[in-house]
Amino acid sequence: MVETQLTEAGLLRAAGRTSFDRGEDYVRYVHGLRLSGTSARGSIQAKRVYLVELDWSNARIDGDCTCPHHSKGNFCKHLVALGLAVLDESGSGRGGDASPSPDTTPVLATYVETLDTTLLRRLVIELAERDPHVARILQVRAAATQADPKAAEDLTRLVQQALSTRGFVDYRRSFDVAHDAQQVLDELQDHLESGAADAVRPALLKAVTRLRTVILRADDSAGSIGDACQRAADLYARACREGSPDGVKLARWLAKFRDDSPGWPETTLPDFVDAFDERALSVYRKAVDALDAKHKDIEAYERFEVDRMLLELADHDQDVDRAV
Repeated sequence: MVETQLTEAGLLRAAGRTSFDRGEDYVRYVHGLRLSGTSARGSIQAKRVYLVELDWSNARIDGDCTCPHHSKGNFCKHLVALGLAVLDESGSGRGGDASPSPDTTPVLATYVETLDTTLLRRLVIELAERDPHVARILQVRAAATQADPKAAEDLTRLVQQALSTRGFVDYRRSFDVAHDAQQVLDELQDHLESGAADAVRPALLKAVTRLRTVILRADDSAGSIGDACQRAADLYARACREGSPDGVKLARWLAKFRDDSPGWPETTLPDFVDAFDERALSVYRKAVDALDAKHKDIEAYERFEVDRMLLELADHDQDVDRAV
């Protein structure tokens, strides 16, 4: 049978009942959905982040995913989740036979190519005046090339507003908080991927610290806020690696953040070490040594993070004896 359209039945045939049923539970974790004709891409951001691409232009629905299950040749639950998200986005509904809305990108690209420089500039300014999101995109892109601190301040304020919760967050409300967090992280990731690492870095740091605080007074038994917090930490580490942070300040922050950590989000030396110069790494070593001395007489389970920090330094130095 030729799959000329993306359908729930086609996804079920490709994945099998078990993966299909699991994929239904993962639709809420789909982020950054992009449609293009008979293909789509996005990411699944639950306990781990996986990049997913789906194609239904050939005789069977196929795709690619960075998860281990797909690497073994399986049509995984993440592919199913992306396909179902496409159906939801297109308005065809579950079980429908409609295709996603046609991709208008080629038409728009053709039109834009006909505009001269003056008209194109006018169009961009008009769009920015009409849409605050477009204005923020332009501001952040400008900040990436002109070191404008205002964009970083605005993005940090955006995070603060999105995550301004009060009181205890119960189980039901935890999903709303996580949704708001993932939405703002979607925007920050888009800016990061456009090359604006230094502009988004303060906002991502705010997201990490704010979400960790929220979790401490929330019923996050579903792990949805924790997933957002881990994603924020991963994006912050990436922004540090790709940007130009103050390495010494970053080293001190990382040591203190890990010492204060209740065990999450996971922040490791390998995630940040590429942002350190020799001086910063030396500062980090001294901070870890100080924590080792500080926690010398406490129970092993209470100094788990310190021991892990010491092991990471030994691994970084390729010092097998010290690691053992």
